[in-house]
Amino acid sequence: MDVALHCAHCGSPSSGTRFCTSCGTDLAAAPSVPAPRPAYEQGTEQVGAPAETPAPWLPDAPVPTGPPRRLDALLGLAVVALLVSGGWLLWGFERHTISGTVVLDAASYSRTTPGTSCTGIGSSARARAGASAVLRDARGDTVTTARLSEGVTDGTACVFTFTFEDVPRADEYDVGVEDVDSETFTYDDLSSHHWSVELSRG
Repeated sequence: MDVALHCAHCGSPSSGTRFCTSCGTDLAAAPSVPAPRPAYEQGTEQVGAPAETPAPWLPDAPVPTGPPRRLDALLGLAVVALLVSGGWLLWGFERHTISGTVVLDAASYSRTTPGTSCTGIGSSARARAGASAVLRDARGDTVTTARLSEGVTDGTACVFTFTFEDVPRADEYDVGVEDVDSETFTYDDLSSHHWSVELSRG
């Protein structure tokens, strides 16, 4: 068996003797082992440590950023077009319920006890229960119709009500009773008055 070059117990180098001069261990019985390599720094490089190398996925220099790609510009245009078309679709599918009243003054209806039914007289004779209320667009085409409710008086006026259902959006609306005495309302007029109209007679 070869004599150990270093003491296996304390790591001291062999001096050619059988026993370690530092700790007294029998060098003849110790296996031959290499001396431990101390890690220490010389300058800026650490002896015994692998040299650091940059990660292969990192670029050597910053990647320059160029102008937006054409694909990005086309995508932006597509988004704008989608928003515009969505607005037109909302315009086309916009629907409203328009509630209305017809109010006759004291001289335009048959005077009755307050809280009872009443009907129009004279030039307002068309204002009666079941009479047709007509909604037209700006071109004069009929959009929809409704029926007047029974008139009720409070002693000073006779009031009828009606409701237009599922009315599409338009710039102007023309509302009349039995095709006469119509009034024109704009979209903004109705929107600001919560989609309610009033026709006064007399």
